[in-house]
Amino acid sequence: MKTFYEVINIDLAQEYTVQRKLSKLESISTQLTEAEETAVKTAIAAMDIPKDDERYHWVQVIGNIMAADLLTIGKVQPENMLAASSLPKEDFQEAVKVAVKGANDLNQFTVAAEQAIKADVITDKIV
Repeated sequence: MKTFYEVINIDLAQEYTVQRKLSKLESISTQLTEAEETAVKTAIAAMDIPKDDERYHWVQVIGNIMAADLLTIGKVQPENMLAASSLPKEDFQEAVKVAVKGANDLNQFTVAAEQAIKADVITDKIV
C-alpha cells in the first residue's frame, strides 16, 4: 500500500501539470484506498501549476534533468543538451534557467544539511 507522502513526492513528482499528475494517479490508483486517492486529488487541485501545458511540462523535465547533471557531474550530459537544444530557442533558454536555479537550490540545501550535521567532509576514519 502506498502512502500519501510517497504518491505526492515520488510517484507524481516528475509530472508538472495537473492533467499529467491526475493521469499518473489513475495508473496507480489500484494501490490506494478511496480516501487516499481523494486526498491526493485534493492536494493536486491545490497546487499552483498549469492545468494542461505541454510546453511547461517539458521545459521543467529537461531543465530538472540538466540541473541534476550540473549538480552531480558539473556539466550537462551531451544527450541532455541535445534534448534541450531541440526545444525552440525561448524554451531552451527557459530550461537553462530552470537548470541553473535548480542546481543552485539543491546545492544550497545540500550545504545546509551538511552544516547542520557538521559533516561537510568525509574523514579518513570513515573511508
